[in-house]
Amino acid sequence: MSEAPGGGRRAVRVLIAGEEYVLRTGEDESHTKRCAAIVDERMKQAAAEGGLDRSKVAVMAALLLANDLVKHQTGAASLAARLDEVLKG
Repeated sequence: MSEAPGGGRRAVRVLIAGEEYVLRTGEDESHTKRCAAIVDERMKQAAAEGGLDRSKVAVMAALLLANDLVKHQTGAASLAARLDEVLKG
């Protein structure tokens, strides 16, 4: 792992779906590897459905991740609205 000249970006090697990727990122290595592990897990979940080629597995993994994101955003917005009601009394 090395820091890129002038940009503060680092090269981080990760393994996703059996393939190695070198990612250039401004995030720390542990954060980047955690993100890659989540993507790897979703790829495995999508591949377990069977009968999908690699590109369709990637799309299904992206949809699973998007679903998680939307649920978290909706939950956070709902919580913020409830907190606002409580604080306004």
